[in-house]
Amino acid sequence: MDLPEKLDVAIIGAGLSGICALIRVRQAFADANVIVPEKAAEVGGTWAKSTYPGLSYDIPSQILRYIRRVVFDYGCEDHSRTKQEFTGAKWLEEDLLWRILVRDTASGKDYAFANRPNEADAIQELKNFKGHILHSARWEHSLDLQDMDVLVIGNGCSANQFIPHLARKASIKHLTQVVRSAHWIAPKENQRVPGWQQRIWLAASLDLGFIAFQTSLIGKLVRGAVQRSLRTYMQRTAPARYHDILIPDFDFEAKRPVLGHGYLTVLHDPKVELVKSQALKVVGPNSIASDDGRIFQADVIVLANGFKTQELLTPMEIVGRDDAELPRSWKEEHCFTSAYMGVSIHGFPNLFLLTGPNTPPSGHSTLVGIECSVEYIIRLLKKLLGELSAPNNASLGLRADAQKAFNDRLQTRMNGLVYSAHAITDRLDW
Repeated sequence: MDLPEKLDVAIIGAGLSGICALIRVRQAFADANVIVPEKAAEVGGTWAKSTYPGLSYDIPSQILRYIRRVVFDYGCEDHSRTKQEFTGAKWLEEDLLWRILVRDTASGKDYAFANRPNEADAIQELKNFKGHILHSARWEHSLDLQDMDVLVIGNGCSANQFIPHLARKASIKHLTQVVRSAHWIAPKENQRVPGWQQRIWLAASLDLGFIAFQTSLIGKLVRGAVQRSLRTYMQRTAPARYHDILIPDFDFEAKRPVLGHGYLTVLHDPKVELVKSQALKVVGPNSIASDDGRIFQADVIVLANGFKTQELLTPMEIVGRDDAELPRSWKEEHCFTSAYMGVSIHGFPNLFLLTGPNTPPSGHSTLVGIECSVEYIIRLLKKLLGELSAPNNASLGLRADAQKAFNDRLQTRMNGLVYSAHAITDRLDW
């Protein structure tokens, strides 16, 4: 494993966050010794990992190709170490350094960083199921679904994309989709945006669009107009028998909306069935029962039930000052996942998060939050790496009262936004 004995900066993961951070670190600190361990065989993060059939993008562009071009244009190849998995780190107080643990994925287990897929543990008596189970994030392209009964769990962005493909091109026998909650689904309109219009579009969608998140009168009016438009679209496009399952009972923007990929139209196909159920139970080798007692046949179960977004850093172990551990300390009594500015955590000096708590926007591109966090981190690093030739290391830590005050203020301000106006904690996955 080609790792230097001492690093100035270790950036974990070569997805959009890691590449953005790498570029800015190299620009700000030309002499810094920096590497980017990446578990996968190539850079790209989620955009390189998700390969399920029918895959397209929320933002109408070839994002993976863009990432690869950026890596090449900015000379990031020499710093990216693919097939190298970061498994944990320990803070060395005497040295004021982090000791990081990296494993070669060719001989170790395949864990995920940050976005760990939800598993099938919510299905009761799963041990009795004799069919095949896969997650949309780990699609098995060698699996032949011809003449198969397929059960899909979940109805987010992934299911919205691969269900039309399975129904139309995979020659399946029947597809049953089981969902627990609804999403606002918007039509997907791909069109080229000229360069001179891009800044105007960005301002309108990000700055003016933020009004829709507020619980003020004008926010309610904006959301109401959008909801009426989307409700009309969904009612016009989807079968009437599914309207009660599909159309949400919560406001637009309370949960991230989903762009249509032909999903609503394919629900008219007689071999596709939509079912609402809060729980599932295996009642036979290939039989699954919903909470109202209906039984469905399944040769294959496809999990499209999201990711463990509330379990940041799982399953890694990061040990900070006084043996504080992440993510364990977030799970202790009266604690929750939090960070100052979504970046810094008390007890973990010189450690900075990207796409940390409360930073990914629900209705817009995560890139905006990533770039803001990176710029904030660069300002902090200038205090640590301003003199790379200095004989002594330095640490930059966060006071506990500062983290608490920030998150108390954040939670108070959230009360004026649509997220807090609706109880959607039970809608974080399928």
